[in-house]
Amino acid sequence: MTDLEARVGRLETERALTRLVYDYCHGIDRHDLERFLSVWDENATWDTGGPFGSYTGLVDIERGLKESMWPVFSALHHWTVNLVLDVEEGAEAATGMSNLTFQGSAPDGTAIVVAATYHDEFSRQSGRWRISRRTVEIHHFAPLPGVAFSPIPGG
Repeated sequence: MTDLEARVGRLETERALTRLVYDYCHGIDRHDLERFLSVWDENATWDTGGPFGSYTGLVDIERGLKESMWPVFSALHHWTVNLVLDVEEGAEAATGMSNLTFQGSAPDGTAIVVAATYHDEFSRQSGRWRISRRTVEIHHFAPLPGVAFSPIPGG
């Protein structure tokens, strides 16, 4: 493999991993179960931090999403930033870390803001990257009583 091929391969890997991080957010926020589940390795672990639990395997991850996330939040908006990926040339595993800002609403309309860090492990199987473990380190989880997020009129 030439140096150029190795560099292009690394860029393609980093792009694929970045896409997983973003598809996770869009899947959970838009209630797109297929998109959300597509990011996970079949034996993955999703350790959501705090009171939300830890789930292993696709069936358990789906259950956690449907029982511990979607019912708790009537609206979800994740913004993932500061993504740092560590990938070695030719490796079938990688790690990543990113920060999360979340704004959501409880079923009663109370606004909630969260700051957290995602610690990710990725694996490549049959040429395709997936998340094999995501650990959520919650820094702040703040309900804002008396505050409700609302859409822009006409928007």
